[in-house]
Amino acid sequence: MCGIGLLVATLPGAPASAGGASDEEWHARLAAALARRGPDLPGGRCHFSSRCKELDGQASTGDGEGGGGDGGAICEEGWAATLQASVLHVRGREAAPQPALFPLPRACHEDVAPQCALCWNGECYAHCLEVKMAELIPTSTTIEEEESDTVLVTRLMREALAKADNSISEHEAIAEAVGRIHGEFAFILFVPSRPGSGYVYYGRDRLGRRSLLADRSSGGVVLSSVAVECDGSDGADWEEIPPGIVYRLDLGTGEDVSLPIPRIVNEGVQGMMPISTEQTAAIDGRPTRAIRDDAARGLLSLLDRAVQRRVQHAPPPKSGSANDASVAVLFSGGIDSVVLAALSHRHIPPARPVDLVNVSFYTDADFDSGAAPNSPDRLAAILSYREMLSAFPEREWRFVAVDVPYREALEHEERVRGLIAPLDSTMDFNIGTAFYFAGRGRGRVLSIGIEAENSEVTSSAKTLLSGVGADEQMAGYGRHRTTYQRGGYEALRVELELEVSRLWTRNLGRDDRCLSDYGKEARFPFLDDDVMSYLEALPLELKCDMTLPPGEGDKLILREFGSRIAKVSDKSRFGSCRKATGQSKIVADKGA
Repeated sequence: MCGIGLLVATLPGAPASAGGASDEEWHARLAAALARRGPDLPGGRCHFSSRCKELDGQASTGDGEGGGGDGGAICEEGWAATLQASVLHVRGREAAPQPALFPLPRACHEDVAPQCALCWNGECYAHCLEVKMAELIPTSTTIEEEESDTVLVTRLMREALAKADNSISEHEAIAEAVGRIHGEFAFILFVPSRPGSGYVYYGRDRLGRRSLLADRSSGGVVLSSVAVECDGSDGADWEEIPPGIVYRLDLGTGEDVSLPIPRIVNEGVQGMMPISTEQTAAIDGRPTRAIRDDAARGLLSLLDRAVQRRVQHAPPPKSGSANDASVAVLFSGGIDSVVLAALSHRHIPPARPVDLVNVSFYTDADFDSGAAPNSPDRLAAILSYREMLSAFPEREWRFVAVDVPYREALEHEERVRGLIAPLDSTMDFNIGTAFYFAGRGRGRVLSIGIEAENSEVTSSAKTLLSGVGADEQMAGYGRHRTTYQRGGYEALRVELELEVSRLWTRNLGRDDRCLSDYGKEARFPFLDDDVMSYLEALPLELKCDMTLPPGEGDKLILREFGSRIAKVSDKSRFGSCRKATGQSKIVADKGA
C-alpha cells in the first residue's frame, strides 16, 4: 500500500500553478496527505520537465530532499511533472523506495538513457506470463523468496516497454502488463518519449479497489490517492478515475487517451464449476442439495485461496512482539466476517493473535456513563466472537471494541469529509466514519463475557480483511429480496450486475481512503479475481434462494459452507443483511 500522486503544470516561462495555488504549496499538501497512507517511506519524489535546469529525471526518496526536493522547477516553457509516493511496507523482505526509477529499455544503447518512473499502490499476489493463461504464477512461494511488489511490477513494466516501438504499441503493452496482474492496484508511470516530451500512464484495476483521483480544474493536472485541499478548495474539483482503463496523458500536447485493461482469464476457475447451467434444477425448479454442495465447495476452495494470498505474508508488527497481531478482520459478526476470520485462521501462524475489530457509536451520555454496548451490531459481533473462541480455542482472538462517542466523531468530521471526497452524502460520511475509526483500531479488548477490560489497545495489524463485495454478489441486502419479488431472478440478476459494476464509485475508493489514513491496508477476499469469476459464472439460484426466509436464502451459498467451517449453527443470527463495514449511524446518535 502506498500513497501516490502526480502534479503536472504547464509552464509558459515560469512556474505555473495548478488549481490556483503555487506549485510549492501543492507539493507540500500532496506530500502530507500521502504520508499518512505510507508512513514507512514517506516523501519520495522525482521531477521531469520539457526545459528544466538540473532537475530532469532526478529523484528523492524518504525525506523529500535532493533532486529538487523543494518542489520547484526553473523552466523556460512547456511542462513540468512531479511524481510523489509514500510507502507502507506490507510485502517483501524490504520496503522498495518510490517512485521507482529505471532506464527506458529501448534507449539503453544511448550513453545516458532517459529515466522512467513508477508509482505503484497495490498488491501483485500472482501474475500471468500472458493474458490468456490457464494458470497464474504466484509472486512467491515462501516469505524468504518474496520480493517487493514494486520490484516485480517495475520488471513487468520494463519488459512491456522493451516490446514497444511506438506510442500506440507502448500503450497496448502497458495495458496488457497490468492486465496480467492478479490483485488490487492503482499506478502512475512516467515514460519519456521524443525530446522535450513524455507520457504519463495511469489507471486502476478493473474493480477500482485502490483509490486514484484527478483534479483538472485549472491549467495543470493533479493525480492523487486522496483529495488534497489547496487554495481554499473543498474537494469538489476531484473526481474518481474510472477503473479498468489505462490512460495516457501526452505531456507535450495535453491529449489524454484511454485503453481498456484486458481481463485475466484463469481457465482453472471454469474447471471448478459444479455443473452446467442446463442441469442445475431439480423437478421443482430448485437446485438439488448435491449441486448446492458442489457449488459451495468450489467457492470455499477459491475463497480460502483468496484469504491465503492476503494474509500469508502479512508483515509482522513493528513492535516485533509475538503478542501483537499482523492481521485484523473488520468484524460485524455477520456471516461474511465470520467466514473471513475462520479462513484466516488456516493461514496465519498459530502463535500470532488475530484482531477482530468492531466499531460502535454512542451518544455522549451513554459513553460517559459507561453503559454496556447494546447496539445490534455489537451484540451480534460478541455472540460470533464467542463462537470463534469455542470453534478455534487454540487461536488467540482479540475482540477490539472501538467505541466512538458522538463528540469524538465530530472532532474528526472535517478529516473524514476530506477522505470521502469527492463523495459527500450523509450515508458516505457515516460509513466512511466507521471505516476511519476501524482503521485507527483503537479500542478495548473484550473478555469472554460482554464486559470490556479497562485497558485500551491499538491494533498493530497493517492488513485489514473486509467482507465488502459479498452482499453485492450473493444477494445479501434486503432490497435484493424486494427486487426479486417484483421481477424474479432475472430482475435480481440485472440488479446484482449493476451493483458490482458501480462498486468503484459507491464503495471502494471511499473505503480505501478511509481505512488507509492510519497506515493500514484493506484487502477484499470476496473481490478476488478468481472468486468473482466463479460467482459470476454460477447460476444465481446457486448463490441465493429467495423462496427461503430472510437470513436463510440470501447468500445461501456462503451459509452452505460458512456454518461448517466456522461451526456456527444459529443461522438466524447472521441474517440481518449487514456488511462488515460498521452500520451504526452518526446521524441517528445526533438527536439522542
